[in-house]
Amino acid sequence: MDRLLLYSNKPSVIDRWRSVLDASSFTVSSFHSCNRLYRALPEASHHTTILYDYNAHPELLEELLAYVKSECPDVNVMAFNGKPSFEEGMNMLARGAKAYANTYLTAENLLQAIATVQSGNIWLNPAFIHTMIKSISMIQPMENKLASLSEREHELAKMIALGMSNSEIAEEMDITERTVKSHLSHIYEKLNIHNRLSLAIYFNKGHL
Repeated sequence: MDRLLLYSNKPSVIDRWRSVLDASSFTVSSFHSCNRLYRALPEASHHTTILYDYNAHPELLEELLAYVKSECPDVNVMAFNGKPSFEEGMNMLARGAKAYANTYLTAENLLQAIATVQSGNIWLNPAFIHTMIKSISMIQPMENKLASLSEREHELAKMIALGMSNSEIAEEMDITERTVKSHLSHIYEKLNIHNRLSLAIYFNKGHL
């Protein structure tokens, strides 16, 4: 069963999230202490997602993202801020967060964001996506950079643009998920981008 770890030092935030999630099929655990959250991570699996309230301890989120990337890379981290900004969101995604959203998302959007992340994709506030499209559309020359991808990398990028998860891509291409991640790293480096949402937008803009 999928497990959610909720972190905030504000009971009101935890209560809000739990009011939505306790009625779901997730196993939900709440933490008001970062130390207790860290102690729960060794038992975490690829079915685990952390909802982190950035406003609680903003200085600790980057440390958590680095730790997860190094010690438990299959765990997803979703960052939430009561006053989200585009620049901060891009920074969090670049550091490994799988989502960046308003702490007070509606119940429908919160469940949608979690489902999107657990399927292997990135979730971002819709308004930020439009800003990202504008910034990526200014990258030149786009076609030349896409042309720098190998045939295999281009095929994988197309699947990302279609919204396929790493596991789905691995099955389709008959490779391991580790190989998918390796290809993605090379693609990001060639295109000078940092996450799959940017890749999907970049790819689609380059083929309009």
